[in-house]
Amino acid sequence: MKTNFKIEKLKEKDLVSFYHFVKNFVLNEYDYPPKIRYFYQKHCWNKRKIEEYLKDKDVILIVAKENNEIIGFLEGFVDYGGSAWVDWLGVKREFRKKGIGTLLLEEAERFFKGRFCHFILCCTENMKLVNFYKKRGWYLVGLQKESFYGQDEYLLQKNIDKPHFELWR
Repeated sequence: MKTNFKIEKLKEKDLVSFYHFVKNFVLNEYDYPPKIRYFYQKHCWNKRKIEEYLKDKDVILIVAKENNEIIGFLEGFVDYGGSAWVDWLGVKREFRKKGIGTLLLEEAERFFKGRFCHFILCCTENMKLVNFYKKRGWYLVGLQKESFYGQDEYLLQKNIDKPHFELWR
């Protein structure tokens, strides 16, 4: 896929622009009710938390850029037993349906495979996003009723490798 977009690990020099991007994204483009968006912005995407994500070797925090402007991001983490989570995937509205989300997910898969994960989980409250993930090889595990902050959440999974049992001895 030929694009003008660049996917890269978030760098310290980009922290201020990323903080402004993610704050705007969570408050204005995320589909949760306003109270929950403000909670996430305050507790998950404050400057201290973002700096913690950057220091943690088991967290992936990558951005998509066009002309050096951040237009999307993905955050996830290695859990245990070969599992990983994609917590956040977001692309500015005007850049959606251009393959950026797919590129971010592909980079996350490489990151997680490199840490011996064999499957990835994610949740979404949006059925359109369920279809987005399904088209990329994920499958719907189930519906979690009144899950995070009372929202119904669809749980999805993608197997990316064979389990590495020899690592757990």
